[in-house]
Amino acid sequence: MADPTIDRDDTGDAGKRGFSRRRFLGAGAAGAGGVAAAVVFGTGLRPASAAPPSGGKGPLAEADPHVNTGPSGSRARLRPRPDGLVILPIDRAKFQAGMRFDLRIEATGVDTETSRINIAVRGPSGPARLLTDDPVRTSSEPDSFVVTYLALRYPEPGTYTITASVTSDTSRPAAARVTHEVVVARAGARTAKNVIF
Repeated sequence: MADPTIDRDDTGDAGKRGFSRRRFLGAGAAGAGGVAAAVVFGTGLRPASAAPPSGGKGPLAEADPHVNTGPSGSRARLRPRPDGLVILPIDRAKFQAGMRFDLRIEATGVDTETSRINIAVRGPSGPARLLTDDPVRTSSEPDSFVVTYLALRYPEPGTYTITASVTSDTSRPAAARVTHEVVVARAGARTAKNVIF
């Protein structure tokens, strides 16, 4: 069970914990099946660990036992966490047309109150209207901002490029780009079984 005080999203109460706003940048109007570009603003989304103490001791928080799987103690501080932007699924991922996936943009080393993430999706025939719903926003560290679009799908085969950039008042701008290849399964083709990587 995840701790709701650590990873918060903005699925409700948009005015208090932040909101996301989509801009229709050359992709059509609202209700046209999605947008090709989105802008997500950080407006005060902070993890519970970054909140100032309330003065009294609160209840114990349940934490995921797999959060820290790396070295602990002084060895953990030897390697600083890199600041920047990561797009998942990774670059050069291959999808079947119509297959559902989650798009995740992770910005680290940013001020969560003033950060702004720009996302653009370009398909084989121009801007691709994939961003249909508001994203889920989470933050597990005081300087991280994560945006996740759930259950997206590429409608047609071809090459899709996702470009994201993040800006903040207190950090350097960062950008990332990934390319995904979308294919159609051949009729009667053998399917892979028990693939182990």
